[in-house]
Amino acid sequence: MCLLVFASGCRSAVTTQASVALNTYQTARTMTAGNIGVRIIGCSFGSSLGAKLEKPDFRLVNENAVMLNQGIDLEFGLGKGWDIGIMARADANLLDGSLVLRSYAKKRLTENTSSPLFSLLWGGEIISGSNSHSSQIYYASLFNSGLEPILEPNAMTPVVSSSESSLSSNAWRVFVSLPVNFAVTSTDDVIIQPGIHYYQQFIIGNTTTIIKRLENNVYSQTIVGTQQEQRHPLIIPSLSISIRGRENDFFIQPELTLALAAGSIVWNLGMSLQLGKFHE
Repeated sequence: MCLLVFASGCRSAVTTQASVALNTYQTARTMTAGNIGVRIIGCSFGSSLGAKLEKPDFRLVNENAVMLNQGIDLEFGLGKGWDIGIMARADANLLDGSLVLRSYAKKRLTENTSSPLFSLLWGGEIISGSNSHSSQIYYASLFNSGLEPILEPNAMTPVVSSSESSLSSNAWRVFVSLPVNFAVTSTDDVIIQPGIHYYQQFIIGNTTTIIKRLENNVYSQTIVGTQQEQRHPLIIPSLSISIRGRENDFFIQPELTLALAAGSIVWNLGMSLQLGKFHE
């Protein structure tokens, strides 16, 4: 029996990614009560963790599928060295995308004029992404020596089969980090931020296959559906480095984060455009 496979699109497997964008674009400094700061996250690239469906199973992958991050972050000063914030972000690549919602809090541990200056940052986020893929699988009949199909009266000859597959990748993460500001010039700080993250990714794969057969010159159709679920908990250590103006009300902050996840290095490189008084 000959088997010919035609897949719609350029991939033979479904891949779904959950971006592991660990950049915070934070500083150890805190704001006075009532101040509001806005970060616009753009031109940010990061690797991702996801799943690849390779029938009949799927597996966790970290193939550095680069995600382009865009988002907005609002930070609010509560006074006495306390800030809180919320961030929404959309991550996408050529395969699929994720939506992210993060909340966080920050407590300054030293005086705002100290160098180095220490703060404690903690928070959590939820991540959701999905993708789907369809394929058409054609089966030829049994052939005789003249390449003419032989249809036996009782033959169960597959005629055509179609397959629809989808993956959803949902994750959540809690983290704690220690932003540390070092004054490198009279106006600029370098921020070093070690952190630790607990990350759980939930992956659900669905496949529906439709098989048509010819039996006694009558077509029959069989629908087969399968679903698989996987959960991957990870401890991810990270280290970030960035630079920013100390007392500017408008500045661009670049940041690079390297982390170890699932035995591989994940990274996030980007910048944020910041508007507001992120200092006392």
